[in-house]
Amino acid sequence: MDEDFGIIPWPKYDETIDNYYANVDAGCNLFIVPVTNPDPEKASVILEALAYESYLTVIPTYYDVVLTTKFTRDAESVEMLDIIRAGRVFDIGYYFFDNSNDLNSVGWYLANRSDRSFASVYAKYESMVQKQYAKVNEKFLELG
Repeated sequence: MDEDFGIIPWPKYDETIDNYYANVDAGCNLFIVPVTNPDPEKASVILEALAYESYLTVIPTYYDVVLTTKFTRDAESVEMLDIIRAGRVFDIGYYFFDNSNDLNSVGWYLANRSDRSFASVYAKYESMVQKQYAKVNEKFLELG
């Protein structure tokens, strides 16, 4: 890319927030072991070992070489990546719920409407969200 650019974290809501936070996306890779596999436990152990090794080698290399060396243009952007990485948060609701509605991207949804009332958007989906919470809580209770 010929255009110059920099990297910055999501802004803080206001000055009372102690850090820059960013939600980690729920995207993930999926491994499928066919039912015809003669030793699914062995396959599970191998997949877990590969994931762990990637955590130890691939992720650091991606961060330390690709992101901070190849894809950034200045030292300030590398510092910003460190700030972003330190402020990662995981929203369990994002991972366990059907996010195929407007609440999934409520900021985008509201920005593209003349009525920018979060309360009205939430009211539209409240019943569905409560049902999703009940299903997830039920599953956790079954596992507990």
